[in-house]
Amino acid sequence: MSHNVLDLSNVYSAEIFLPTQNLTKLDIRSNMHQPIHFDKYLIYPDHVFGVLSELSFLGIDMMPVPQFGRGFSQITNLRVLHFQSCYLASLSNTTFQMFSYFVQKLSLTNCRLKAVRTDVDVLLPFPNLRVLDFHGTFMHLRRALHLLHPYMYSNFTTINFGHVSDDSIDSSELPFVTTITPDMMKYLKTICVENLNLSNNGIVDYEFESLFTFDRPECLQTLSFKGNRLLLLLQ
Repeated sequence: MSHNVLDLSNVYSAEIFLPTQNLTKLDIRSNMHQPIHFDKYLIYPDHVFGVLSELSFLGIDMMPVPQFGRGFSQITNLRVLHFQSCYLASLSNTTFQMFSYFVQKLSLTNCRLKAVRTDVDVLLPFPNLRVLDFHGTFMHLRRALHLLHPYMYSNFTTINFGHVSDDSIDSSELPFVTTITPDMMKYLKTICVENLNLSNNGIVDYEFESLFTFDRPECLQTLSFKGNRLLLLLQ
């Protein structure tokens, strides 16, 4: 059902998925058109999706200010949540609160139309997360790193924060040209992560006891800094 013109706000009837309640994968990405207004809420039709309690994968478009109702809490087997056609403007502490506690992979990529505002506890509803992919979602590296605070001393397969900063969202508060500080790394450094991508984020330097001070460096298998202007002095 992906790559069609199925508008989330008016196409889905309450009964549409009743005959297919045992679905384990639903992909309805790339259906929504770019909105005109980026401050407008979209209330996702949770009563439609709530009958799909067996879903383990949900692929869906992300609108500027999304609201997911109680029906999504009934998708108790959900493990992979993938957003596409992303027009996101704001993530609040309540955005994901109705999704399953057991989600292991969250993919929210290529949200490039606005500088995404983020509340600090956005990811609290996902304590079992093992893959986090924000590649190409312009929120700034500092904001992305601070969202990791629920995962101190946890294990991750992949954290992809590639190109979350961009010169198109450069500001005095969140400059594109970035020096990594200990404060920015205070959560990430505690995480046992196998694959870490910090590429294309305007990184030019790092302060003492910041970038390469992982508590569990033996966990790292791949590490990407490509596309930055970082001079690594190895002794």
